[in-house]
Amino acid sequence: MRHLRILASVLAGLSGTAVAQAPSTAPASGACTTAQASVYFDNERSNLNQMALNVIDALVTRTRNSPNCTVAGVQVTGHADTYASVDDSLLRSQMRASVVRDALVARGIQPGSISMEGRGESELAVATRDGMHEPQNNRVIVTITFR
Repeated sequence: MRHLRILASVLAGLSGTAVAQAPSTAPASGACTTAQASVYFDNERSNLNQMALNVIDALVTRTRNSPNCTVAGVQVTGHADTYASVDDSLLRSQMRASVVRDALVARGIQPGSISMEGRGESELAVATRDGMHEPQNNRVIVTITFR
């Protein structure tokens, strides 16, 4: 249930698009805003579950429903919790970013527009001590900038 609330809040936060709105809703004419969302991962995993795919699909739909705006760039930034070593967390965050990048490309986002990085456990959404799982830290933040 917690994951559904997180997904609902993520979808609601996509550039003002509410969950109840039809996917074809585009921003007002001339309003090329930035779209940002977090794609969450299960502990110690780098594969996309259905909720993660839904978030990615919503972001891609946002790019398609902005006919007066073009994608200027996409930043994909992976993160991890503190459960593993610093090196393993960095590697996992990079793998997560790569998986999200691949999903965006598979849905039509141009690979040359995507910048990708992993930050490991250096920017925690929820502070924890070492060796702790925290679902909100296992994420990739996708930011799409339009022009």
